[in-house]
Amino acid sequence: MPRQQIKDEYDILGEIGAGGMATVYKAIQRSLGRPVAIKELKKAYHADAQIVKRFERESRVAASLQHENIVHIYDYWNKPTYSIVMEYVDGANFADVIEKIGALPVDVGVMIAIQVSNALDYAHMRGFIHRDIKPSNIMIKRNGEVKLMDFGIAHTRNLEALTMPGTLIGTPAYMSPEQILGQQLDVRSDVFSF
Repeated sequence: MPRQQIKDEYDILGEIGAGGMATVYKAIQRSLGRPVAIKELKKAYHADAQIVKRFERESRVAASLQHENIVHIYDYWNKPTYSIVMEYVDGANFADVIEKIGALPVDVGVMIAIQVSNALDYAHMRGFIHRDIKPSNIMIKRNGEVKLMDFGIAHTRNLEALTMPGTLIGTPAYMSPEQILGQQLDVRSDVFSF
């Protein structure tokens, strides 16, 4: 049976995506009558303290980044499930766009690149390294607006390391050589991935 409700405030309309650790639903926030996306950690990971801590960190990091090209976070809770409520982006991720239409016209590619660069510049100026820049973490709205999302493995010097030394975390096809080698990263790693 499809999910109907997570909390009283949100009516689930349907699943819009699923990854290894979380499922994303489109919902309506009743009090404001607006669409939202709810990212829910899969129950299989609730007992893994490291994954839970990373999920909680994602909500805090992304919520602290208020920029027009970064998906906005509205709420977070850990009961009855671990969930992040965020801006619903009416569009498609960049990986799906590329797969569907292939190479983009240069002017469209430049428009997307400028907006992703603006989001990265904003995050970098605040000391955050995204560490997972890839087409599926870039959303393209129907109106052409671009949104960077998924700060689940973002890092800054002010945050405790959640990755064990020698552990590879991220998407290898987009990682900088330093990230693959497990070396200290700075913003250049995101630039390389981008």
